[in-house]
Amino acid sequence: MSFRKMAGFAGIVSVVFFVASFVAYGSLPDIDATAAQVATYIADTGSLALGNLFGALAGFFMLVFLVGFALPFKASDREHNEGFGTVIVAMGVVAATAIGIGVAFFAVLSNRIEAFDDATVWSLWDGGNLMYSVSQIAFFFGAGAAAIAIIKHGVMAKWFGMLTAVATLLSLGGFVGFFSNGSGAVTGALLAYAGILVWLLSGGIVLVRSKS
Repeated sequence: MSFRKMAGFAGIVSVVFFVASFVAYGSLPDIDATAAQVATYIADTGSLALGNLFGALAGFFMLVFLVGFALPFKASDREHNEGFGTVIVAMGVVAATAIGIGVAFFAVLSNRIEAFDDATVWSLWDGGNLMYSVSQIAFFFGAGAAAIAIIKHGVMAKWFGMLTAVATLLSLGGFVGFFSNGSGAVTGALLAYAGILVWLLSGGIVLVRSKS
């Protein structure tokens, strides 16, 4: 089995772990929740550690997928003297790292919340959410590069290029989550996640079914 096909399976597995992490996290407090509300959520959510584990695994498998996904883009870059493949891999590293940092913030918070004052609790909670927004922003640039290369050079099927463009636009919600709080940030994050998950699943299937 080629690395590209294995990367496709990694993309599908990443979606499974992302969904599992959302389920394990349960009903999250608002982005602008108070320290007391965060503490209550952590005390009432027994599966938080599983959510953190699944989130970290999702980020890892997503990165493996993106490395395999970028291979034909790197080949196109050499032919046309461009850098779309490099942008895809770099933004994948940024997204996976941001997810890892966000998970680490939540893990520290859930394991040692009784040792922190309200300001530290809120900072860790807000920092974790910001890191997930950073991952969505990184996806915006990486997927945007992929969409341009597909539309410009036909690196992959046209329909997948259009899907990538739509997912790129939905990931703009990450900017809303980074720069604001409240219901708008939540809606933006949900739209971005929906686009990313559909794109990851579709991309994984495309790589698994590819001939190379």
